Amino acid sequence: MAEFLLVILLASIVCVLPIVTWAAAGSGYPYLIDGKGKIMDDFSGNRESRTVNATDYYFIYVEFSNPAEQPTDLVRVFHIVNVIDDKGYPHFVDGNNYGNHTVAGHAPSEYSFFWNPLVPGNYTVETFLVSDYETPQALTNVVTFQVNVDEKVAALGEGQSNGRLQVDIVNEADNSATISYDYCDEIPPYMHHTSATLHPGEYVSINSVDAYLAEIRGGIATFKFVTNGGSDFCLL
Repeated sequence: MAEFLLVILLASIVCVLPIVTWAAAGSGYPYLIDGKGKIMDDFSGNRESRTVNATDYYFIYVEFSNPAEQPTDLVRVFHIVNVIDDKGYPHFVDGNNYGNHTVAGHAPSEYSFFWNPLVPGNYTVETFLVSDYETPQALTNVVTFQVNVDEKVAALGEGQSNGRLQVDIVNEADNSATISYDYCDEIPPYMHHTSATLHPGEYVSINSVDAYLAEIRGGIATFKFVTNGGSDFCLL
């Protein structure tokens, strides 16, 4: 764990330090301005997420503007994302390679990064663009915004699904719910379908999450989802 945090902290320093030094050197920084960041449900930035739940999938989206009248050519563009928890520790740091990129004059330029928040809490997102990754040079200012990640809870009746599982039967007589779901393993064909009957407090592991049956009330089964360190991506 200590080695992991050290790698993340070093990555943060490598990415952020050149922004300060390069901007001070007067190199025309920033090339793109007026950054706006938010959490989206899709890569293209068409659906903003009103709520963010742990163990679900989102995109960290940022849009910058080219202040120049002429097109601006950017070389080896990387979209850098740094997510920090409420104690100041890095939760997630990475960069998405956009390659060479030309932004039209007085035009917006959009960038997205895949994000799977695992633990509920309050987070600060820092996102910006650099040119090159080994010796990064700043292309933009740092855009900062806050995100609250809620616990993943789903209340489902018979025949309803939340993408992880489907409720097939709600049996209030014995306080149980029968569910069906797909899961991955290393045995061909890798993706499998199965079912299970749960009572409150019991759970099944569905790829990267454990799905707990919290309660049954009024014909509705309520589930809580907790990360377990697994993966949602099946072998092909």
